[in-house]
Amino acid sequence: MKSKIKKIIILLILILSVLSISEFINNSVNQTRNSNQVSGHFENQYIEFDLPEGVTVQDISNNKTFFDVILYKNGVDFGEIDNEITPPQAINALDGSNITFADKKAIESNDEFGSYLYIIIKNDTQGNTIGIRIELDPGYSKDYEVIKNSFVIKNTP
Repeated sequence: MKSKIKKIIILLILILSVLSISEFINNSVNQTRNSNQVSGHFENQYIEFDLPEGVTVQDISNNKTFFDVILYKNGVDFGEIDNEITPPQAINALDGSNITFADKKAIESNDEFGSYLYIIIKNDTQGNTIGIRIELDPGYSKDYEVIKNSFVIKNTP
C-alpha cells in the first residue's frame, strides 16, 4: 500500500513539474515576443519603415550577417522582413511582376496568397542573389502598402 502511495506522489510531482516547465517556456516565449514591440516606426541598422496601426515587431537580427523582423497584429505572426541568399533557379521561379524599388530590381506579388516583395541587392561570387524579402500573409494588403511605401534600405549585411 505504501509503495502505491509513493508511486502516486511521484507521478503527481512529475505532472506538476511538467506543467511548471510548460508554463515557464510559454511565459519565456511571450516575453520575447513582447520585448521588441515598437509603435509608429521601426528601425534597425539595415532597414526602417512605418508600422501600420496595431502592428508590432520582433527583431531577431544578429546585426552582423543577417536581419530578420517578425510582424505581429493582435498577437498573431502575419509577416516577415529579412535578407536572404537565393540561388538563381529560385529567383527564376518567383512569380510576380518585375519592378524597380529604391532604384533596385525587385519582384512583387500581391494576390490571394499574400503580399510579397523581393528586392535584389547584389549577386555573390557563386551567382546567388542577395536580397531583401518582405512577405505578409493574405488579408494584410493594406499593412503591406504602409510598410512598402515607407520602406528604406539603410545598409546591407
